[in-house]
Amino acid sequence: MTIPVTPNQNLINPIKVTQIGPRVGFWKSIVLDVVTIGSALFFGYAYFSYLRVGLSLWFVFAAFLVYSACSVLQVFLTRKNSRRVLVILAETIALLAFFVVYDSWQVLVVTWGVTFLMFVWGYFTSHSEIQNSMEVQFFGTTRSVLGKLTTGLLLFMVLIYAPQAQGEGAFIPRNDFKMFYDWSSGFMNNFYPGIPLSGSFSDLSRSFAQKELDSNPNFKDLTQTQKNAAMEQAVAQISGSVTQTTGVAPAPGESTSDVIYRTILHHFFYLGGDADKRSGGVLT
Repeated sequence: MTIPVTPNQNLINPIKVTQIGPRVGFWKSIVLDVVTIGSALFFGYAYFSYLRVGLSLWFVFAAFLVYSACSVLQVFLTRKNSRRVLVILAETIALLAFFVVYDSWQVLVVTWGVTFLMFVWGYFTSHSEIQNSMEVQFFGTTRSVLGKLTTGLLLFMVLIYAPQAQGEGAFIPRNDFKMFYDWSSGFMNNFYPGIPLSGSFSDLSRSFAQKELDSNPNFKDLTQTQKNAAMEQAVAQISGSVTQTTGVAPAPGESTSDVIYRTILHHFFYLGGDADKRSGGVLT
């Protein structure tokens, strides 16, 4: 039996059938992009509501979890880097949407720039790990993107908050700021172990001093007394550098959250050029 063959038909290399129209995965990625941008908007709204009407921090935490889950999925499912950058651009704009009428454009631009860079850094770091690895290390990749995302969101929250602080009528009361800082620092310790973000500022300075001294080969040859003296000198230098840079002198035993809180207030007063009038020259 002969197989009928039409003229110019090639049975060895058949014509490839191409699909007309977008792939199913294309629409799935569009849905993921929209949900991710929506989760960023949801987080911005949750933080805005916390600042304005005292919404529970658990609501902010829930918004953070939703946004984090979407960001992790983006790392594994987004193929084009340019597309992901555009989505991150939309996410950072969504975060700031509810604060447009409350902050100056300078504050919004700086906050957007810092947050955008942190998110892009986190994405490309995690995406590079996936591309250069034979096996997908899910937890390692997730840890990388979540670390940068959390850092970016914390910077966003601080930068947006700072211009609203006005002495005793501060946008965030000191106790609420401490509660949020303690929670966020406990979470960040999962990504930056060995750095005591909570506790006293002197403990934080001591940890940085210890890391700096341990990297010095001559430090190991010193006696214990000399090591102690070098440690105290390094801690004093760090404290002095903080005072010179921020204009706030950490008190002995003062918590890190209080130092950061006073620094935010100080810079708001300084930029406003009315520090002495508002606080009597003393920030407490």
